[in-house]
Amino acid sequence: MKITGGRIARFLSAPPDDIVGILFFGPDRGLAKERSDIFIKTVLDNPDDAFAATILTADDLSSDPARLSDEMSALSLLGDDRLVRVRLDHERSGAAISKIIKDLDTNPDKAAAKLVVEAGDLSTRSAIRKAFEGGGRFAAIGCYKDSAADLANMVRRDLTESKIDID
Repeated sequence: MKITGGRIARFLSAPPDDIVGILFFGPDRGLAKERSDIFIKTVLDNPDDAFAATILTADDLSSDPARLSDEMSALSLLGDDRLVRVRLDHERSGAAISKIIKDLDTNPDKAAAKLVVEAGDLSTRSAIRKAFEGGGRFAAIGCYKDSAADLANMVRRDLTESKIDID
């Protein structure tokens, strides 16, 4: 599913329990990381726990495309929640990743972990983006630079929260 606009903040603060993974993509990589950190804090009690999170890169998946499937199905030693975080710099293994996403979407029982993918700007033809947007248990969130109106609204909101008035 594709999450846009005002739905993004609500979705990240209280994601549905049946969500298996989220793709954060777009030219604003800082915003993608910021949003993924927000989601991760709702999934893991301690996001800094090395045993709870596995970090993979695009190169890891290029050399072993099945590793994502293995990591997603691996159970936690202590029974805690697990997370697989993928940082994509390229889409060489896009077809393999999208196949895994589609399989997990139809067979969510195979997923023993939540998946977070941070990627750069992906076209609408991207296999990975299509898999996340088309999935019922997966979501895609675009991360684009703020417009002038967005910045003005953010400043107004922050000033209001701080009880500061400007003449």
